[in-house]
Amino acid sequence: MASLPATLPLAASNALPAIRSESKAARPTYEYRCEDASVIAPWISRCLATRIHAVLPRALSANHITFLGSVIVFVCGVAVWALPSALPFAWFGPVALLIWIYCVLDHVDGCRARAFGTSGPVGEFLDHSLDAGNTFIISALVLACRPTAPWIAALIFAASALVVAATWCEQHTRRSIRLPLLGPVEGVVLSILFMLSQYIPALREAWVYPAFAGLTVFDLLVLAGAAGMFLSAASSAREALPAQSALSTLAALGAIGVTLVALLPSALPLVGLILGAATFEYAARVIAAHLNRAALPRPPLLFACLALVPAAAPLAGLPESPAWLNAAIATAVLVRASWVWRKALTSLQ
Repeated sequence: MASLPATLPLAASNALPAIRSESKAARPTYEYRCEDASVIAPWISRCLATRIHAVLPRALSANHITFLGSVIVFVCGVAVWALPSALPFAWFGPVALLIWIYCVLDHVDGCRARAFGTSGPVGEFLDHSLDAGNTFIISALVLACRPTAPWIAALIFAASALVVAATWCEQHTRRSIRLPLLGPVEGVVLSILFMLSQYIPALREAWVYPAFAGLTVFDLLVLAGAAGMFLSAASSAREALPAQSALSTLAALGAIGVTLVALLPSALPLVGLILGAATFEYAARVIAAHLNRAALPRPPLLFACLALVPAAAPLAGLPESPAWLNAAIATAVLVRASWVWRKALTSLQ
């Protein structure tokens, strides 16, 4: 757990070259294509992002704004990871506010890039790759508010991994990103509303009400969210035939993680971290390949499986891995993801 804060300076140093590169002219062949069916996203862009962009200092570039929003989410994730138990009740409101700020800044950066004519592959890479990591952190924040069964939490992480990878694989194949009616922005807003609902006693009690087969209302909500992600991933996979082998590999990794957590609930933190890091680095490579017009890469299945081996030791009758070993694995996984992300970023500069 102590390894996560140590990676923040590393992530910051990796992003500095990209922030400085904002002043470079965009490549002549660059074109951003997006089919966004979201209802909420256009409202945020039109009513909030344009007004915030107008009052921000001109020295603050679009890439600065992208990085700032992701740092906010990352700091929230580090704080929750360091907690010995669930997120304290008093933190629900502040965390929800910070996530909302990130959501709005995620639209301000695009508004500023268009206004200043600085749209380019580096900005798109920063925006999309960091969003891939933020998806996992926000999912973890929601689960920290109202803990659920470990296997259900692992399932939502596996679903997040698959839908994130499928989205960018589809963009690589179609040369256009397609966001559904209930897309990432709606997911963030629903997460915020759930956190705020904890302040209403009747709703707070309703979430833990036994609904079906020993599952609470919150359990069913999380399972419904996972099902929606799997359906969205399947839809993207149908549009990205060359990526189906890679997505099947990620689905297998998710299945391994969920099975491991179902048998050993204590493995959830490490499984969630490995799934998140593997998806983050794979999304970065896919997005860079799309922008460079390169072939679709393969996901890091072998490395992720090797990282899971110590967590599965008790299944073979071996002692549970000590805390220092889990911390070392977590550090190695995050350092590798950061290195892969930096390498993908360098390919665009």
